[in-house]
Amino acid sequence: AAAAAAAAASAHQLDQLGSVKNGSGRALKSSKRRGEPASLTARIGKVLKNTKVFATLKKRGRVGGLRAIDPEELSHKLREAKVENLALKKKNTILNTKCRRLMVESRKKEKAITELLDYTKATGSHAQLESLRHIKTSRQIMETLEDAVGNLQASLVEKEEEIEMLKAKNQYSRFQQQQGRLANALKENRNLRKKLHSYDKEMASMKTLVVLHQKKLKQLRQVKRKQDTLSLSQRGMIMEISSLKQQLVREKERYDELAATKPATTDKKDHHHHDDDDYDDH
Repeated sequence: AAAAAAAAASAHQLDQLGSVKNGSGRALKSSKRRGEPASLTARIGKVLKNTKVFATLKKRGRVGGLRAIDPEELSHKLREAKVENLALKKKNTILNTKCRRLMVESRKKEKAITELLDYTKATGSHAQLESLRHIKTSRQIMETLEDAVGNLQASLVEKEEEIEMLKAKNQYSRFQQQQGRLANALKENRNLRKKLHSYDKEMASMKTLVVLHQKKLKQLRQVKRKQDTLSLSQRGMIMEISSLKQQLVREKERYDELAATKPATTDKKDHHHHDDDDYDDH
């Protein structure tokens, strides 16, 4: 009777186990659909046969088949992979605990089986055989769960490999970027030096120009001084000429007066005398 009660209890537990199995199955499917770790690993595997090849390529300064990925994109992928990794680890621990629980239960059931077998040998009852069938299914559940745990562990390993690969890619792309930046900086430096050289040349030519201009200025100043002295002498000459002109005018007037008085002397002596007096006065 005790054995029968145990069998009934175990059957109830088995029902619960069935529901656990279904749940875990769903979770597994969804994770596979969401992450697709196998395909991604395969893709990376195609590009890089193994880590040794990657290392040698990295040494030579190129990674065959790998396009230089943007570091931001890489870090984003890395974060995603880490998150997924954590989720997988959680799932793994949950499944492990379930597995342990099931192992304990299976041990109990095995005890129950032996007891039931002994009992059925003695009685050959139909109900006990039914419970035995239930126990068989519980073993199948255990096996599927163990498989699921195995799959999860494998995918965990793959994810960790993927993370390592992404890290390596990230480092390489950063290194490439740094090299690019360095090359640009050197180029800029060269250009600046060229510019500086051209500026120096320009400066030298400007200096020579300044010297020339100064010479010209000196010459112009000398010319101006000459001009000033000339204009001064010119002014003097003009003044002299004007005074001479005035003198000429006066002389002409005097001459005209003389010319006017001379013919009158023959006609009138008095008049001439008068004129002479006038002239003397003048």
